[in-house]
Amino acid sequence: RGRAVTLTNHVGREAASVPDRLSADTLSAFELCRETELAVVTRTLEDVLACSGTCEYLSHDAEPEPSVVRAVELTHLTLCTVRFGTEVQIVLDPIHAYHVTVPITGQLLCHFGSREVTVGPGLASVVTTDNPAFMPRWSAGAEVLCIKIRQDAFESELAAMIGRPVRPPVRLGIGLDLSTPAGQSWLSVPGLLLH
Repeated sequence: RGRAVTLTNHVGREAASVPDRLSADTLSAFELCRETELAVVTRTLEDVLACSGTCEYLSHDAEPEPSVVRAVELTHLTLCTVRFGTEVQIVLDPIHAYHVTVPITGQLLCHFGSREVTVGPGLASVVTTDNPAFMPRWSAGAEVLCIKIRQDAFESELAAMIGRPVRPPVRLGIGLDLSTPAGQSWLSVPGLLLH
């Protein structure tokens, strides 16, 4: 088993909550799918996030609540909220974009190669381009905001910020601590775009 990465807040610091702008009603005007059939939900996500992989229910005891997918595509990024009706497991093939997953409610266990992180409100995951991802446990009722950033847009913006070319793909950490001032500032941008 690979190296586990645990990201924690500084002692005495409260975990960041997801801003009120990111709630269960985020993107409600852009609902694409409300469905109990997992194949339909998976196809919707593949289309919206330009990714492929597998998704399966972990519980087969009861009829799941409907899963909900909402999304809007902007010039250089796609914002998508996802809530599965029951606990699921997801395997994603390597992607050709940068993905940030911001839990609004619930938790996700994420593996990226030999690294793993459990994300929940206050801690987002970051998937860099060309990396596969394995989420063995997406908790029932967990709702996340998925942010897909076009690879060329991210890399050209980063190059402009640092004043030199970058060598793709840019390797980023797997977790983004949203309790820090930098994390809160970063999280405010999608919140502004959503409203």
